[in-house]
Amino acid sequence: MVHDLSTKTGGKWLKVKAPIWDANLKTVRYRLSQPARVLLRVGLSNGGPLLATLVDRQLRAAGEHAETWQGMDAANHINLGAHPEHVFSIEARSLSENTWVVPASATPASPSTLLVGARDFPVRLLLPENLPMVQGIAQVSGKIPVRVQVTGEHQQHIMANRFEPSIFIDGVYVFENELGYLPMTWHWNTDSVPAGLHYLTINIRSYDGSFGVNTIKVNVVKPAIGKP
Repeated sequence: MVHDLSTKTGGKWLKVKAPIWDANLKTVRYRLSQPARVLLRVGLSNGGPLLATLVDRQLRAAGEHAETWQGMDAANHINLGAHPEHVFSIEARSLSENTWVVPASATPASPSTLLVGARDFPVRLLLPENLPMVQGIAQVSGKIPVRVQVTGEHQQHIMANRFEPSIFIDGVYVFENELGYLPMTWHWNTDSVPAGLHYLTINIRSYDGSFGVNTIKVNVVKPAIGKP
């Protein structure tokens, strides 16, 4: 007789208290009541964008956890750890009873084999190639096309599941298309923001729960008064 608990236990959403950010140790702390597959993200509150995925549906044992994070967004532009409106989102789906979680270093399996189903993916934001650059930052003015691109297997996956792209300027929502398509081009009128440095963020939310995110930094330049 075989008594297989994997068919009757696990797969339940766990209640997990809000993670705690330790700026001194550069860790995000949380506790699991039982072994689970964890999805840990960080973004901005009050309708702001998702800005980084810290743990992407990876296996974690029961107990206390401290995930290493340097406090930066996925593109390494924004110091989220010091941002007063940063907020964590955590989801944990329980594993079957009697599951043993083996550290990745103890098995030859690659990290990708620990992921199942949906997973977050990279997105590219492309500006016109002829824009002037100063210290690696594009100088923009007027209306510019911003091309959104997802490549390879990630594009095939989200196209099959449908998705919604959303765009944010400096963490504030400015555009959304409920019927997404790829590649897509969004035309940004930079006259709507003051001169200076700005952060342009794309969020692509697939209907299966996976996300794509990227942020680019640009410098908006206004023409001198009296000049076109």
